Amino acid sequence: SELIDAIEATRRPVVVGIKRAAVAGAFELTLGCDFRVLGSEASYGVPEVELGTFPHVGATQRLPRLVGLSTAKEIVLTGEYVPPSEALECGLVHEVCAPDAVDDRARAFADRLCENAPLGVQHGKRALDEAFERSLEDGLAFERELGRELDDTRDYREGFDARIEGREPAFEGE
Repeated sequence: SELIDAIEATRRPVVVGIKRAAVAGAFELTLGCDFRVLGSEASYGVPEVELGTFPHVGATQRLPRLVGLSTAKEIVLTGEYVPPSEALECGLVHEVCAPDAVDDRARAFADRLCENAPLGVQHGKRALDEAFERSLEDGLAFERELGRELDDTRDYREGFDARIEGREPAFEGE
């Protein structure tokens, strides 16, 4: 649970690739990640109710926030694996691809995220991660506060200058 909390709390987005299987605790570990790329033949789910227990390393709390309460209940209480196509459809995973493409697709997505301004990505992730923890009014104020923190940064100026000049930005995280 501490590992999942640490993954979830990192300032940078975390992308995980699941080639063949992530069940029980491994499934729960993926829930702390921001994006999940799943192999089309993967076994993915929490079968603990079939074993006399239930998933209790975060699935009952993180899963409803990802897919909604009804879908989370179905996944947890049936103990059945989630077919990759259904995992994609309900928003549990970001992408489904051939098992041998998982590493490349996850890496490509992570690389795409790295093209953006580091501070903007970090602040955006922070605001999104707290979206369900705050009232709408408080969340909007928090979002504005985080946005103001970036107004005078080098990357903010660089992003706009690069767009106006028709070139790729050179972000430095400052």
